[in-house]
Amino acid sequence: MHVLLPVLLAILACLLGGLYLLGAFRRRRPGEPPLDKGPMPWLGHVLEFRRDTSKFLQRMKKKHGDIFTVQLGGFYFTFIMDPLSFGAVVKESRGKLDFFKFAEQLVARVFGYMAMENEHKHMQLSSNKHLMGDGLVVMTQAMMGNLQNLMLYSLGQGDNQKTWKEEALFNYCYNILFRAGYLTLFGNEVACSSKSPEKAEELDRVTSNELFYKFQKYDKLFPDLAYGVLPPREKMEAERLKRLFWDKFSVENVNKRENVSGWILEHQQFREENGVEKSMQDRFMFLLLWASQSNTGPTAFWLLLYLMKHPEAMRAVQKEVEEVLRATEQTVKPGGPLINLTRDMLLQTPVLDGVVEETLRLTTAPVLTRAVVEEVLRATEQTVKPGGPLINLTRDMLLQTPVLDGVVEETLRLTTAPVLTRAVVEDMILKMADGREYKVRQGDRVSLFPYVAVHIDPDVHPDPLTFKYDRVSLFPYVAVHIDPDVHPDPLTFKYDRFLTPEGTRKTDFYKNGKKVKYYSMPWGAGVSMCPGRFFATGEVKQFVFLMLSYFEFELTDPEEKIPSINCRRWGFGSMHPTRNVQFRYRLRF
Repeated sequence: MHVLLPVLLAILACLLGGLYLLGAFRRRRPGEPPLDKGPMPWLGHVLEFRRDTSKFLQRMKKKHGDIFTVQLGGFYFTFIMDPLSFGAVVKESRGKLDFFKFAEQLVARVFGYMAMENEHKHMQLSSNKHLMGDGLVVMTQAMMGNLQNLMLYSLGQGDNQKTWKEEALFNYCYNILFRAGYLTLFGNEVACSSKSPEKAEELDRVTSNELFYKFQKYDKLFPDLAYGVLPPREKMEAERLKRLFWDKFSVENVNKRENVSGWILEHQQFREENGVEKSMQDRFMFLLLWASQSNTGPTAFWLLLYLMKHPEAMRAVQKEVEEVLRATEQTVKPGGPLINLTRDMLLQTPVLDGVVEETLRLTTAPVLTRAVVEEVLRATEQTVKPGGPLINLTRDMLLQTPVLDGVVEETLRLTTAPVLTRAVVEDMILKMADGREYKVRQGDRVSLFPYVAVHIDPDVHPDPLTFKYDRVSLFPYVAVHIDPDVHPDPLTFKYDRFLTPEGTRKTDFYKNGKKVKYYSMPWGAGVSMCPGRFFATGEVKQFVFLMLSYFEFELTDPEEKIPSINCRRWGFGSMHPTRNVQFRYRLRF
């Protein structure tokens, strides 16, 4: 008996410890949000959450209100679904709510990269220098050259230029934008080693295409890899692909290329000066590739699809684009110079901006229209015609497209659905906008899902599930993007949702009579705001601008329905469709 007692006590201690880890003893304390531990110990609601995050959070919101705590895979997440209260999370100090701790764990699991101290500070400084302001002018010009190399290299060749070419829209958009973005950031093949600039450009097209299909394989595995639920066989494939990318983006291989962006070189230099191992530098380069190129292609897919399904949006953006080109005295014709699309031109497209923002709201994907394109071309005195020069599309031109901006913003509203998460560093109190206060525990996590809380809230965005190109322009998707109080009719694409009647950007959105500061959050917020958002938006706008300038395009089946969102990718930025859509395109001249 004396021997058995210690054994029994040890078993009991292990049992109690196991139950504690499984969350069996967790109880809601006075002053805490409603607690919902779910049907299974430790796992909690994780299976339903993974199956359809948006649907699950809408169910929890209906059951518990606009703040609640749920158990997901051994962790407790407090979700705030009231967009008026987002500031309590976004503005809280890192000493209480830490984004980087959560992000570093994810990066280590998915990319094998161990973050260094002051990682975020250097990322922000470098991105401000190279992906904004004057640095963005350089990046815009480099992106323009690579886009035209990939999209227009066959202009003036062959007798069948007016023949329709049919492709899968998602593959086309993702392929072109990934490759152009990759070449812009990581540079081009060296011309002297390829014997001529033409051969170097051809090699860029071939090697970037091969890289895209490998990247797409990894991207399909990404959601399950991030959640740590990949089956053994797929996990082996993910590791194989990671090693391939680590080698491709090794310090030695990147240094062999020319025209490597200052953003990439500065990150490389910073790690070398801080004694980071070469192998870890290689992994960081792959991380930058995925972070910069995984969302723009899917966004452009939704944007072009919305344009083809909304002729009035297409006409509005086309008009804007032609005005911008006309103002810069550019025309489009075979054998002429390429378009020079400057930053100033991009600032002259409010319609295009609105389309992009509305697309991001709905799917994280911008949408441009031909009217915007034509207006920009007209304003710069450029036209598209046989025998004329290719368009010179500058960053300044892209700043002249408010309609296009609205289309992009509306697309992002409908198709972008990040989960914004902070680790709770110490016990603290969350203060809601209506004065309520809730205690959250150290070790828990606080999350926002703006898509449901704001993006599709009809109180904020009337008719929220309708695409409005002039609408403009957490789990923000549930909490903001589709909140009918913020966006009336939130699931409708309205290209003018983010435009005022005067054609400028709209920023005043209300819920229950109070102004909503975070009315659209496709890029995150606060310290987790995407540092490359201006470059990414510019990439999409340039791509759509060129499509509208050089090509006629339409759905192969005019009655094609807009596909639903692939629920497996909730929380990872721009959503993917559940199926592809066929479209056809040809030169306009």
